[in-house]
Amino acid sequence: MPGCEDTIPAVSFFEAHSSADGLDFFDGTTFPAEYQGNAFGSIFGSWLKPNVQTGIQRVVLSEDGGNYRGQTSWFVRFPQGSMPLPLLFGPDDALYVGDYIHDAIYRISYGMPK
Repeated sequence: MPGCEDTIPAVSFFEAHSSADGLDFFDGTTFPAEYQGNAFGSIFGSWLKPNVQTGIQRVVLSEDGGNYRGQTSWFVRFPQGSMPLPLLFGPDDALYVGDYIHDAIYRISYGMPK
């Protein structure tokens, strides 16, 4: 495409109109090793396309000849009507995400709380 010669292409994609509103990388130690370095994105959903699945998607990044590729999969699917806000990993390695519709903040951790 003319004018795009020096741009870096996207490495991963989400469903159209899904509104990926937050992204954070896991660099902790409490989740299994295969989660290390993965990106987690909150999928808010759409007012225009009401059947878009909402929740948190995991993006596994892999190096491919000096570039990266991303493979997305669902980490947590939210029930219909929930709309997750941007997320972040806390100092306790738990994943925190707000819910716009239900006025809640969820804490997602691996294993039993310490």
